[in-house]
Amino acid sequence: MSYKDQLKEDPRAALFDAMDGVRAGMLGLTAAADGMQPMTHFPDEGAGVIWFISSTETELVKGTGQGADASYCLIGKGHDFHACILGELAHVQNREKLEELWSPMVGAWFKGGLEDPKVALLRFTPASAEVWASDVGALRFGYEMARATMDDGHQPDLGTHAAFRFSP
Repeated sequence: MSYKDQLKEDPRAALFDAMDGVRAGMLGLTAAADGMQPMTHFPDEGAGVIWFISSTETELVKGTGQGADASYCLIGKGHDFHACILGELAHVQNREKLEELWSPMVGAWFKGGLEDPKVALLRFTPASAEVWASDVGALRFGYEMARATMDDGHQPDLGTHAAFRFSP
């Protein structure tokens, strides 16, 4: 099933499925002036949260504290899926979850490995999301745009959009 079809049926599931196919997105604090930064996500659909591992030396972690408004945006590998998620980001202490998420890829960022005092586990609790999905290839995109420029009444059909809230 395409993301476009899945988005129509279950936008939340479509979002979490899309995250499985993408390595990273852009994470930032809403109130921060320094913008967003690329981060690898660890989605936990069952718990309804997204985990991140960062360094205590980053402005992101320093600004998060026990909780701060944040946004996380991602784009599917084939540009067939775009999402922006709003929620709360918190620096948490959860050794069990950190061990579960730890990998050699994560360890490459920390000289002291899992025991490095700079390791910071972040929990992002989504509140709402806007998601766009399209199964339109380059040829169809070109056709839709050309038709729209020649026919004032034609609205290009390039995909679908959903906005939803996560339950508390």
